[in-house]
Amino acid sequence: MYTYALIKTPETPLELPPGLVGDLEVVATGTLAAITEPQLSPTKMEALVQDDRLLEQAYLHYGVVVCDLFAKTTILPLKFYHCFRDRAALEEHLTTHQDQYLKTLNTLDGKGEYILKAFPKPLELPPLDKEQKGKAYFLAKKQRYQQQQEYQQQQDLQWETLTEQVLALYPEAIIPEPQDDKWQLFWLGDKNGRSLLEQHLSTWQELCPDWDLNLSDPIPPYDFLA
Repeated sequence: MYTYALIKTPETPLELPPGLVGDLEVVATGTLAAITEPQLSPTKMEALVQDDRLLEQAYLHYGVVVCDLFAKTTILPLKFYHCFRDRAALEEHLTTHQDQYLKTLNTLDGKGEYILKAFPKPLELPPLDKEQKGKAYFLAKKQRYQQQQEYQQQQDLQWETLTEQVLALYPEAIIPEPQDDKWQLFWLGDKNGRSLLEQHLSTWQELCPDWDLNLSDPIPPYDFLA
């Protein structure tokens, strides 16, 4: 059976969003519970992945469900396409790993994942004077190269300053390798603490004038799964 996320067993019934093909259900063992879609068996999920359109639809719906649950309670999202053979297998898994999952849920209580994206600003330089020739043109190109190198070093120092600032506040922050001129930091913070982070963001932007910084709203803790 397809499983979206783990939660603490709710004391009152939890309003669940619609499933992809059927209703969602809470499967509980003691104080730990899973949000499942019983009608989505491993066999049906295997059939879905054979169709790109259906697979995309399923992935988008996974995000909708997880975000809906995140807005209502503390959750530990499971990776997309996480299926158990049947209810008995799920219940056995919950029982076996209950202490570990409850510890993680306690850590995540009241928190969300924030993503700070940093985009390096390009160095704006005037075009080379095409009228220059010989040694003068060579010196102009050399000077331009030096300016670009100095600017790159300046950006690197600003990035180091930014990471130090974030790690001072959130020692468990994750700093992945940059990809395609997109540099990111992830951390767990108070779900209701966006206004305070806006103040920090203003300070960080002043410290990093050669970067464009963008802070996300709190999202489910996808990057902090146990």
